[in-house]
Amino acid sequence: MSEQERLLVHNDYEISLIDILLFLKASGGNIVKSTSLCLLVGGAYNFSVPKMYEATATIEMATVAGEQVESAAILLEKMKLPLYFSTATLQACGSDGGLSSQAKFVDKIKPTINKSE
Repeated sequence: MSEQERLLVHNDYEISLIDILLFLKASGGNIVKSTSLCLLVGGAYNFSVPKMYEATATIEMATVAGEQVESAAILLEKMKLPLYFSTATLQACGSDGGLSSQAKFVDKIKPTINKSE
């Protein structure tokens, strides 16, 4: 095979930038349709699923001279009291600060004692 024939064969398999742009131009409708469909399905899923946020925290009890200042059970019971959390804390967590919202807040946070103590 001569050098000229090899170059001709090589040029048949070469893809140029113009070929790529022509392909994208011809496929533009499919690209727009696919993107729109994915955005529509993703948006429908985002608005139809309820918002669920979950966080956990571990509170270590204070100790003075090797003894706990307050037991975990007592702190747990205090946290269940309606006036334990300040109004500023409740407002920062999205409650209006009323007594009924304080009770709902305690029900939402579900304080429990860690079994490893």
